[in-house]
Amino acid sequence: MSDINKLIGIPFKNGGRDFDGCDCMGLSILVHKEMGKIIPDFKADSTDSVLINSIFESQESSKEWIKLEFPEAPCIVLMGLHPEIKEMVTHVGTYIGSGNVVHTLEDSTSSVFKITHPFFKNKIRGYYKYAEDSSNGNT
Repeated sequence: MSDINKLIGIPFKNGGRDFDGCDCMGLSILVHKEMGKIIPDFKADSTDSVLINSIFESQESSKEWIKLEFPEAPCIVLMGLHPEIKEMVTHVGTYIGSGNVVHTLEDSTSSVFKITHPFFKNKIRGYYKYAEDSSNGNT
């Protein structure tokens, strides 16, 4: 990603999908778009952990997303941030290369973390690439 700085500092906005404000899925859509890729939107309230988890589970079982053994840019990074149910997927970021993930959290702005960061490394549930991207030869 040549200009990561334009993706840093975007304010959190539940349901947001542009540079004026994004939730975590909106930021992933925006990052993919900036990298020349289109991914589907999951319209869900960012505070509804159960719905977010069920959306990602249904997408995985539908084969729309391919699980990757190792991250490749761009791919989504699913995370479990629920304090009591650690395996529940409640957050998404986007791997942009060189060990970096761009993401946003409520009451914050978008930022980058390393996949080896002590807070996040044990919360990562998987790396996924949109299947349509692979079938089109767009890697």
